[in-house]
Amino acid sequence: RQLIWVRFTETQLLLFRSMDDYQAWITSNTDDGNKQALVKMEIDFLEECSKPEIRGFYVTKTKLKYYDIVDKNLYQFKLDKWISSVASAGPNTMAAFASNNECETEAIRKAILACIAAIPGKTSGGEYGDFSLE
Repeated sequence: RQLIWVRFTETQLLLFRSMDDYQAWITSNTDDGNKQALVKMEIDFLEECSKPEIRGFYVTKTKLKYYDIVDKNLYQFKLDKWISSVASAGPNTMAAFASNNECETEAIRKAILACIAAIPGKTSGGEYGDFSLE
């Protein structure tokens, strides 16, 4: 499925089902539930990292992966949320992003990394290559 994404604030990413939904959202003058219903997924990295059980967010490197459902190779990466609670400690895949256009994939990946880097205070994630348990 094709999605439209926007970095709404320094630490917030919004995903929309279509360009029409995004345009309706951006031009709406109300803050009611109808406007929020246009957003398919909202990730507020700052809000999530304020929860005591969240250690941060990490993204995988972009790689080429074959997808049976579309019968083609797509450039993809995953966004993991690291949780420190006993029941589900460790990485939990929050979302996977893919496109046949490598530049599109890298654009959203860089936007996510910028959201993570904008979180004030302690390190709240980044790329797995930079990951440390310290």
